[in-house]
Amino acid sequence: MRLFSTGCAADQTAGTGCESMFNLGVDLGGTTIKVGLVAENGTIAARAACSTCPERGAAEIIREIAGICQTLCDSQAVPLSDINSIGFGTPGFIDRARAAVIYSANLGFHDVRIGEELSAFFPQIPVYVENDANCAAIAESESGAARAYASSVTITLGTGVGAGVIIEKKVFVGYSNLAPEIGHLVIETGGEPCPCGRSGCMERYISATGLIEQTARAVCSHPDSRLALLAHEDGAITAKTAFAAARQSDAAAQEVIRRYLHYLAISLSNIVYCYGPQIIVLGGGVCNEGNALLEPLGRELDRVLMPDSRGKVALALAHYKNDAGIIGSAMLYRFR
Repeated sequence: MRLFSTGCAADQTAGTGCESMFNLGVDLGGTTIKVGLVAENGTIAARAACSTCPERGAAEIIREIAGICQTLCDSQAVPLSDINSIGFGTPGFIDRARAAVIYSANLGFHDVRIGEELSAFFPQIPVYVENDANCAAIAESESGAARAYASSVTITLGTGVGAGVIIEKKVFVGYSNLAPEIGHLVIETGGEPCPCGRSGCMERYISATGLIEQTARAVCSHPDSRLALLAHEDGAITAKTAFAAARQSDAAAQEVIRRYLHYLAISLSNIVYCYGPQIIVLGGGVCNEGNALLEPLGRELDRVLMPDSRGKVALALAHYKNDAGIIGSAMLYRFR
C-alpha cells in the first residue's frame, strides 16, 4: 500500500479551518485500488493506493480496503464518528439499493454485496456503490469542470470509453439502471468488430486503444514517415505518438488525427442530440494533449452539428483527472 498524506483540508483552503466531517472515497479498478479521505469541500486530505489483484477474491479485497480506510482516518486523527459515508466507484453493473456489484468482468465480481460486507468493519457508516464512470461525472458536476452546469456528460477516453450523464444534477441511469453504455453506440455501420459482439462501436474509434490501433496501421502503411520513426524511437505506439508526429508536420500522423477527431466529433454530436447537455467534459489519457485536442475538436464538432446546435454546448477537459474516481465516490451520498 502506498499512503500519501496531504494534510487537513485547512492546509489547502486558507482560513476555512479543518472540516468536521469527511467521506471516504474508493476507486476500485481492475488493476489498482485508490482510496481517499475527502473533506466536504472535495479536498483530499489523505490518500492511499494498492494493487487490486482480483484473483484473490472479493472478500479479501474488501478486507484490505477496510484496513486502508482505517489507516487513512488514523493518519489524520479523524474518528470514525466524523465519517459521513463510504463510497465505492467500480466498473460493472450496479445494484444501488443493495450497495452491490451485480457483475464486473474486470474484477471477476458476481453479486458482491459491498455494503453488507463492509458493515462488518464499519457498522455505523452508510456505504454507497456506483459505476466508476458515473463517479467521474459526479466529481466534475459537483466541483469540477461542470460545476456551473445543471446538465453535463463526462466521457473518459481510456482503454475503452466510459460515460456518465448528469441531468439537472441527477445521475441518469435509465429504466434498466444500466445506462449509459455510450461506448457501444454504433458510429460506423459494418465497421471495426467490437468485443461486445457488434461492429462499428464508438469505443473502437475514439478510445485510446482505438487511436493506438489507427496509429499502428498508419505506421505499417507509411514505414518511412516521421510517425514510424517516432514509434520506433519510443519503442511502442501510444496515444501520444500521432499527436507528437503531427506537431512535426508529418502527413500520415495528421491524417490519423483528422480521422480520430472526426469520429470523436460525430460521437459527441450523437451525445448532444441524445442528452442535450450544457457541457461535455473529456477525461482520460488522450486528453493530456490539452488544447491540441480540444480546439480542433471544437471546430470539427461545430462542423458536424446542425446549424442551430452550433455553439450551444461547451467542451472542457476534466478537472480532476486521476482523482475523479476518489472524489466522485466520496460524493455519492449527495445523490442518494
